[in-house]
Amino acid sequence: MDEKGFRCWLQQEGYNNGTINSRVSNCIRVCDAEGDLDEHYFVDKCNSLLEKLTYTVANQRNSDKPKHCIPIKGNMFNGTATLKQAVNLYIKFLMDTKFTQTEIMANKKTIEKEVVKKIVTTSPKTLDSYAQFLEYFDIDKKLFYDFGIDNTIYASPEYAYEQWKKLKNQLLENKPLTIRGYGRQGKHTELYFKLYSYLFDNSNINEDKTNNAVPRKNIQSATGHRTNITLFNYQCSHIFGHTKNPLLFEAVWNICFTPKLFDPLTGHEAKGPWPEEYQRIFIDKSQQRFEKCILDYNEFVKTKNILERIPRFVETLVGEYDSILLGKFQEDALAEWQEIRI
Repeated sequence: MDEKGFRCWLQQEGYNNGTINSRVSNCIRVCDAEGDLDEHYFVDKCNSLLEKLTYTVANQRNSDKPKHCIPIKGNMFNGTATLKQAVNLYIKFLMDTKFTQTEIMANKKTIEKEVVKKIVTTSPKTLDSYAQFLEYFDIDKKLFYDFGIDNTIYASPEYAYEQWKKLKNQLLENKPLTIRGYGRQGKHTELYFKLYSYLFDNSNINEDKTNNAVPRKNIQSATGHRTNITLFNYQCSHIFGHTKNPLLFEAVWNICFTPKLFDPLTGHEAKGPWPEEYQRIFIDKSQQRFEKCILDYNEFVKTKNILERIPRFVETLVGEYDSILLGKFQEDALAEWQEIRI
């Protein structure tokens, strides 16, 4: 796999550093478990690999084992879909850069030689800056985690549930709601606009051009805090993601203020066991706090048959949009409306 070339291409495509690191990491995980992506590409354009990375809603409901052998912690549907998206990006990179088989394999061998050379000439100690920080100041890891969780600022469960009921009514009564843009610079957000017109007869869904203005406004109203006025060095974050889902983009039970020191541990910026451990604690507390809202959201998804209707909607767009785009959109839309398991 041409990690260096892939990174450069992603930068040229306008992806931010966090997304670049995530996509590269996803592809490396696939390589480690299923073999080198360059070799897959030259065997069959990665078709057999993409087939292995296909895991449907029906598979998840039936608790089917995935065809791939990549370890995934958490939701198998979401995890597999994320890996498949990363592989599709790598395929596009290979196609866009017009590499020949000889060029890629030669580049791959060069990279392998450099890696071997580096390993032979130096054996650095594995370091983690979080572990170093705690060791330096003699801080217990549990106390460190507790501080982050205890100082995360949430809406009250009562406020969150009342706001949640209003949001559902807004969606079903064709009133304005917002979502985060879809695609590079929101290029394909219109697909979600059309989806929500189909699912809920709502033609008043808008894109939050800043990606976070509306959620920040909502959580500020819920908590009484104002960023950079009563609150400094906190990050407005979505707890469970689903930011192209208008209900969860705006619902304050899916939003919190996280201390910036800990925000990397809740997302994709930090790597290793630390974010995995912290996220388990963070998600567990959030689920307990907003269990009533989560259960109601899950019931809403079931009652409206959303997961069954999304593929039907995509079928209505066949011939109007590129088939690869539609396939990716369907996977993404299904992930956006997945139930949140407690």
